[in-house]
Amino acid sequence: MFASLSEICNAQSTCIRHGKYKEITIFQHLGVCTCNGGYTGKCCETNINECHSNPCQHGGACHDKSNGYTCTCRAGYSGAVCQTDINECGSNPCLNHGHCHNGINSYTCSCRSGFAGHRCETNINECAKHPCLHGGTCHDGVNTYTCTCPHGYSGTKCQTNTNECASNPCLHGGTCLDGVNKYTCTCLHGYTGKRCETDINECAATPCQHGGTCHDGINKYTCTCLRGYTGSRCQTNINECAKTPCLHGGTCHDGVNKYTCTCVRGYSGASCQTNINECASRPCKHGGVCHDGVNKYTCSCASGYTGVNCETDINECSSNPCQHRGVCHDGVNKYTCSCKAGFAGVHCEKNINECASNPCQYGGTCNDGVNSYTCSCIAGFHGVHCETEIDECASHPCQNGATCVDQFNGYKCECLDGDSGKNCELGTTVPETPKINLISETTVTEGTPVLKIACFAEGIPAPVVTWEEIDAKFQPNVRQIGHFLVIQNVTMADKGYYTCTAKNRVGTDIKAVNIIVASQSTRPYVAPVISAPSTVIVKYYTDARLVCNVTGYPIPSVRWEYNQGRNIPGVKISGGVMLISNVTSEATGLYVCIATNDIGSSRANIMLEATYDSPKLLTSPLVYSGKAGISHNFTCSATGHPVPIITWTFASFSHHIDTLPPHKMHSHGNLIELVDMQESGILTCTATNEFGMDTAKATVIVHHSSAVVG
Repeated sequence: MFASLSEICNAQSTCIRHGKYKEITIFQHLGVCTCNGGYTGKCCETNINECHSNPCQHGGACHDKSNGYTCTCRAGYSGAVCQTDINECGSNPCLNHGHCHNGINSYTCSCRSGFAGHRCETNINECAKHPCLHGGTCHDGVNTYTCTCPHGYSGTKCQTNTNECASNPCLHGGTCLDGVNKYTCTCLHGYTGKRCETDINECAATPCQHGGTCHDGINKYTCTCLRGYTGSRCQTNINECAKTPCLHGGTCHDGVNKYTCTCVRGYSGASCQTNINECASRPCKHGGVCHDGVNKYTCSCASGYTGVNCETDINECSSNPCQHRGVCHDGVNKYTCSCKAGFAGVHCEKNINECASNPCQYGGTCNDGVNSYTCSCIAGFHGVHCETEIDECASHPCQNGATCVDQFNGYKCECLDGDSGKNCELGTTVPETPKINLISETTVTEGTPVLKIACFAEGIPAPVVTWEEIDAKFQPNVRQIGHFLVIQNVTMADKGYYTCTAKNRVGTDIKAVNIIVASQSTRPYVAPVISAPSTVIVKYYTDARLVCNVTGYPIPSVRWEYNQGRNIPGVKISGGVMLISNVTSEATGLYVCIATNDIGSSRANIMLEATYDSPKLLTSPLVYSGKAGISHNFTCSATGHPVPIITWTFASFSHHIDTLPPHKMHSHGNLIELVDMQESGILTCTATNEFGMDTAKATVIVHHSSAVVG
C-alpha cells in the first residue's frame, strides 16, 4: 500500500525536527513524515496554534506553545483557563465581625452597628456628640456609650437630679429640702443635727436641784427628787416634822428626808417611842429572845442553846443517840450519825437488809447479817449465791463401766448389758482385773496451752480411772476430764510424777507417768502494754476507781505515781487498780500507771477530775407586810453538791440593827421564824458551798400604830 502524493515529504531534515521520517524504498529521498503533537504539514513544518480556539476565559491572554498553551489571567481570576473567580473574602478582610461581599478582583464589607471604614476597622465614637449632661463623663462603647454622672445626678445621660430626700434622711419628723447632691433638714422643736438625729438635752443646764435626777424629754425635762425634796426642780425641802413624829414630849429637828428627836429622859428611839430597854444591847446570843424587865432581862433561848445569855450550844450527842457504834456529829439543835457499814437510819437503828436484792439463786433462802448475808441452798445446789448445781456424778457412783447422768439433786446410772442395780453393781459378765495402758514419760515445753495424757484401762466391769499427783495436790491449772489428765498453760510447777489408778470390783491397777517441763527459751518476750482511760470524772466526796489493764511477758510489775508525790488519804492500791475514797480537790490531778518487765516499761496518764454543782435556790423567802409584834416564818431551800449551807442576814431600813432580829431556826436552817417583829428591812437568804453561793432577798415591812416619816 502506498501513500498518496499529497502525503509524501521530500524534506527529511525538516521532518525529523518535529516528527518521525520513513523513506519510501521505491523513491529515493522521498518518504512519509509522522508528526509530533502540536505540529502538522507533509514534513511537520507547521506549528499548530492551540490559542486559535480562544481557550482562556474572562479575557485572559493566550500564549501558544509547542503542543499546548498558557493563559495569563486578568486580575480577579485564576485557573488553567482563567475559569475561577478569586474569592477576595477568603482572607477575612472585614474586621470586628463585619460581613464580606466578594466582587471581581474586589470585596465590600457590611459593618456591624458601631463600626465603619473599608474594612470596618473604625469604632464609631458615640461620645462625639457629647450626650452626657450636667458635666457627666462619657465612656465610648461599641454602638453605645455610658455616662459617669457627677454627685447629685443620675440617668443614662445624667439628665435626672437625684432626690437626696427620697431615703427620708431627716429623723424625728424633720422636713427634708432637696438640693444638688445634698439636702437640708428643718427639725421639730427639741431636735438638732444635720439629720435631726440629736435630741436636745434639756438636762444639760442641770435644772434639778439638791441632787435630783434629770430625765430628758422631747423639748422638756422632768426631775426625780431625792427623798426629802419636792417641786418641779426639787427646790423645796419637805418638813418631816410637820406631822409631829416625836412622842412623849420629844423635840423634832427637821433634816433632809429625815428628822431627829431629842427625847425627854426615860425614852429613846427614833420617835422617842421606846421605854429604855435593857434588851437593846442584844444580850441574848444565838437567836435567843430577850424579855425586858425592870432593870433586868431574861432570855428565851433558841432550840439547841442554853445559859443566861443562850451562850452554850447544847451537845445533842451527849445522850449517845447513834446506835450500833455509829459516830455522832453535834450540830445546832440537831445531830447527825455516821453509821458503820451495814447500818442506816437517823440513829443507825436499821440493819441494812443485804437480802433485799435477792442475791440467792435457784430458790436459795437469804439470811441477812450485818453488812453481809448468807444463802441456804435447796438440795442440789451450792455456792455463795447457790449459783452452782451439785454434780452428783462427781463421786463416780456408777460401777462396772456404767455411764453416770447428772440430774437435779440426784443421778442416774446407764448400765452395760448384763449389769443392773442403782449403781450397776450387779453383773453377770465374767469379771476381769483392770489393766492400764499408759506412757511412762513425756516432755512438754513451758507455756504450752494444753497438755492431754490418756490413761486407757481395760477390765470387766469397766474400771473407774483416777488421776493423782504423787505427794501433792493438783495445781489450779490441772484437772481430770474422763480418762484424760489435762494441764492448761503448762508451768515449771507442773513437772513431776502423776499416777493413774484403774479400779473395779475385781481389782486395781496403778501406773505412773513422768512429766518433764522444758524451759520456754523460745517464747518471745513482750514489752508492757497498758490500756487505761485518759480521764476519770467523779463527783466530789464520792469514790474513784482508776484501772490500768497491763499485758506483757514476763508479767510486768505495776506501780503508781500521782499528784507530784502528795500524800492523799484514802488511797488503796492493788496492782493495776487504785481506789481513792471521798474524792476532794486535793485528790484531783494527774495519775501515772507504770508497768515494767525485763524488756522495758510503759506509762499511761489518767487525769482524775471531780465535778460539783454550785448552789441554786429552789425556794426563796417571800415579801412580808404586817403588824408589829407578831411572828412570821420565812423559807429558803437550795440544791448543790456538796449540800449547801443556808445562812440568814437582816438589814434594817432604819439602821438600828445590823444583826438578825429575835428569831428561831427550824429544818436545819431552811426555815427562820422572826419573833415579835419590830423592824422593817431586807431579809437575805444565802446558800453556800465551797464552789459558790446563791442569794435571795425578801422585803419585810412592819407597821406600827404611829407611822414614822422618812
